[in-house]
Amino acid sequence: MNFPGFAGVFAAKNAALIACDYNVVTSVNGDGKEVRGDVTLDVFPGSTPVIGAQNDAMAIGARKAFEEITKVDEREQWLRLPYTGVDGLPRTGQTWARTGRLKATVLVPPNAGQAISMIAEAIKTGSGVPERSYTVPSSFPALDKLVR
Repeated sequence: MNFPGFAGVFAAKNAALIACDYNVVTSVNGDGKEVRGDVTLDVFPGSTPVIGAQNDAMAIGARKAFEEITKVDEREQWLRLPYTGVDGLPRTGQTWARTGRLKATVLVPPNAGQAISMIAEAIKTGSGVPERSYTVPSSFPALDKLVR
């Protein structure tokens, strides 16, 4: 699948990925600079390419950049791809997923409360704070609702 003339501005400061079944094909640094040139995606048989970003805002930024491509067939090729992000905030990522601007987002639960509880417990008991603590992300919409 060839997408000539890839151009866009990524205003966020992390990397946006063009990935194919977890195999990164192209990585674009989202440092606010304009990216130009041709991008070729090597799509494995039966796989679906996806625009996956470090956060929901970057995914929407990538989508907006592709929406600005003037050649209709080229623009439509990019806009047919699923766009995904991370954060899943109700007013942004979840809304964009509900309206179809994003295919999905990863809900990342807040962890400040957990951290404060851990520190309070450590102070109260005189024990240390565990080196690692985990939260459990989830998909929005739920994985069983996503269709390939």
